[in-house]
Amino acid sequence: MAIPNPFRRLKASTSTVDELSAELGRLDRVRLDAQNTLHDLGAKRPGLLIDGTDAALVAHDAKMAHARAALEQAEARIALIEPEWRAADERETAARDAAARAARHASAVKARAEGVKLLDAYERDAIALAGKIRRLMEIEREIDQANADRVDDDAPIGAVEAFNGTAGTRDHNPERDFWVTPQGGNLGPALPGQQPPVPGARLRTMKGFAAIPGVPGLSHRSLLDRVALPSVDPNASSHWSGRLAAGPRLSADAAAVLRYHGVSA
Repeated sequence: MAIPNPFRRLKASTSTVDELSAELGRLDRVRLDAQNTLHDLGAKRPGLLIDGTDAALVAHDAKMAHARAALEQAEARIALIEPEWRAADERETAARDAAARAARHASAVKARAEGVKLLDAYERDAIALAGKIRRLMEIEREIDQANADRVDDDAPIGAVEAFNGTAGTRDHNPERDFWVTPQGGNLGPALPGQQPPVPGARLRTMKGFAAIPGVPGLSHRSLLDRVALPSVDPNASSHWSGRLAAGPRLSADAAAVLRYHGVSA
């Protein structure tokens, strides 16, 4: 059960983890075989001491010595290779980490170049968008002026933006049925299916005593007021930072809806 020296084919300082792992696996199998052989031979030796010949005992003990030597060699070589396996694992882990760092660095350098181009593109696109927004504001003003100049028979021109607020409601005092006396005295509101509360009482429809309060509408939120297009240079003026107007402003559509409900825009 001779064990070939693993370092005849492995250089500990340059061998890979896979190569050293394979050698450790082979040596572990040798060690296990030697242990099993020693166990089997040890179990047979008492019988040979009693019934065996001197020659058989000598041969048996020689086999045990050979198996024991094989076991010790395997354990010694495993103890020698295990530190080398750990060193190889550290080298390969460090190499993988370095390669990963290099890949991340290269990716970041490439991404930065892309980011510089995107920033330049943003500046150009923001200037172009600001021009379109200014044109929208001019169009809106033109529509508002035309609607302000129209006569009663002219239909209003709708705004470019759809109205996204709410019209609101006015105070409302609905009509109800009340019981009144023959002389016209109010006996209170009539309930469904109610019989006359006093003889001769009759129903009269009229407004109630308490009005239902209206709900104020929400102003239109124009895109022109919400858009912000800052410049890349923090010290430069923004390309667009919302329409410079005092207070909320209703679009033509919003004003028309409010007028329909009798609310002054």
